[in-house]
Amino acid sequence: MKRGYDAVPVNPAANGNRGTAAANARLQDIAPAVAGALIMTPPKQSESVVMDCAAAGVGRIWLYRAVGEGAVSKAAVGFCKANGISVVPGYCPYMFWKDSAFIHRVHGFLLQFSGGWPR
Repeated sequence: MKRGYDAVPVNPAANGNRGTAAANARLQDIAPAVAGALIMTPPKQSESVVMDCAAAGVGRIWLYRAVGEGAVSKAAVGFCKANGISVVPGYCPYMFWKDSAFIHRVHGFLLQFSGGWPR
């Protein structure tokens, strides 16, 4: 939000109060529709979440990964690609911000150095 994004949390257990940790139970309930989604779910849930994104007209999806699998699943990535949704399968967003914490910048540098930087 400090970078000018309007972050809108979504959680199926939400009660609709904007001041809570999650204000919307479904992505499709957000108006106006969102342009992109950062998904932070267990991999087994990611495919159904990207399906919700498609139903809501979301065109860009980032499947968050810090350590381990994160939200990335082959089914979710495959669904995105098959439906024309731009997808980032993994990576921590902090690696891409020049003013992020030192450890995130080091992680990003190591990925660039090793050839693992996304295109």
